[in-house]
Order: sequence, then C-alpha cells, then structure tokens
Amino acid sequence: MIAMKTIINCEGKMIVIDLMSPDGNAFAIMGICANVYEKLSEFKKALYPIENKTFSEITEEMTADGYENLLLVVEKYFGEFISLAGQR
Repeated sequence: MIAMKTIINCEGKMIVIDLMSPDGNAFAIMGICANVYEKLSEFKKALYPIENKTFSEITEEMTADGYENLLLVVEKYFGEFISLAGQR
C-alpha cells in the first residue's frame, strides 16, 4: 500500500495508484483520497477548497454507483493530486 509518508510529503508530487495492484481496490482508493483530503484541509483549504464539499459528501458520490464511477469521482476531485494508472 502507499505509505502515509508518501501522502504527507506529496507537495508538488503526483500520487500514482496502480489500479492493477492491491492499492487499486475501492477501499484503498477511498482511504488514499481521505488522506489527501485531510492534508488539503490542513495545508491548502484556503487555496484549494474541493468545491466546498465535505469528504462525507465526496464519499457519497464515490459510492453512488460502481467502480468506474468511483474512478471518475477521484479524477474529478483529486485529479490534480492522484493519477490512476493501469487498466480499468
């Protein structure tokens, strides 16, 4: 799994999630997004509000449909910070 250290130090670096690895499962992806959201809230909220949404609201959107929807929501809200690699 992607270490918390990587997410904490992601300033200016793209987090790459290999969808074919264990990090590519839905729960791991949502966990990584939660960590990124938390770090953005701490460090960049004034500069980068995620459309004034709580993570709970984003999670509802992620889980509203299947896996492909989850990936689309990740790209929508976290595409600047997370890159999804591998087959879909």
